[in-house]
Amino acid sequence: MKTKSMLNIFTGIGALVTVLSFLWWALVYHFVSKQNGESMWSSVNCLYSISTDCNFLRAMGWLRGVDPYEPLLFWMGLMMLLISRLVMSSLKKDSLVELK
Repeated sequence: MKTKSMLNIFTGIGALVTVLSFLWWALVYHFVSKQNGESMWSSVNCLYSISTDCNFLRAMGWLRGVDPYEPLLFWMGLMMLLISRLVMSSLKKDSLVELK
């Protein structure tokens, strides 16, 4: 398989994982914030980190039967996306590998 197509596959997988993790976060925190009477967007920092408040909200969701959101999936998708794009950019600049 050619280098460009492999990098495009990894870019697509990274984007898909990032979008799916965002949707998982939105689903979990929609239900949890609905219980608290808050906006889902007030806990946007829980998308990429775990704080005491995020752990409390995750526990509330878990007690209601909602699988807790894990920010690790977001970071894995984002890193896969960024690394594949950086490698593609680097290969284009250096012309070490012809990307067809």
